[in-house]
Amino acid sequence: MKPIKQWWIGVVLVAAFFSVTIAGCSDESEENRSGGEADEDVFLQQPHWQEYVRQADESPYDPERSEWDRVEALEQSERLAPEALCTNPDTALEAWAESRYLIGPAQDADLEINMRTRVLRDGSMEGLLQRWGFKDDSVAGTDHRVRFTRADECWQIEEVVARHYCRRGVSEGLICR
Repeated sequence: MKPIKQWWIGVVLVAAFFSVTIAGCSDESEENRSGGEADEDVFLQQPHWQEYVRQADESPYDPERSEWDRVEALEQSERLAPEALCTNPDTALEAWAESRYLIGPAQDADLEINMRTRVLRDGSMEGLLQRWGFKDDSVAGTDHRVRFTRADECWQIEEVVARHYCRRGVSEGLICR
């Protein structure tokens, strides 16, 4: 009788392991795993912001993040080589950022640059360019979100929005104080 009990205990443990593993996966939506809109907070997270806010608690400053604001001037693509938008999403985002002088040797030396892309459920692509570490007493960093749509096997810039990480708060007009 003892060998049967030990066998059943093994079966129960294996079954429990698989049910916990499967249950853990089922909490994550298909949209979240595919890089869709469900994981927006994770996608948009600025790696340095929480630590900066924590450190600012010990100072007289009141850091604040501005709301997203459309930047139509950055939506123009005439500075881009047409083939730059006919590649993969990461390359298209990088080419856009370089054409707007948001990244490059001068900026990269002084700033921490993070870029990532995701394809959304509707087939469009969203790119995020994060720049952190400005040597400025009011602006700590900026985020640029670029929405691309697919047309004729190439990406087209649909919309660009930006937000700022302000060291001393945000004044009216979404400008850092």
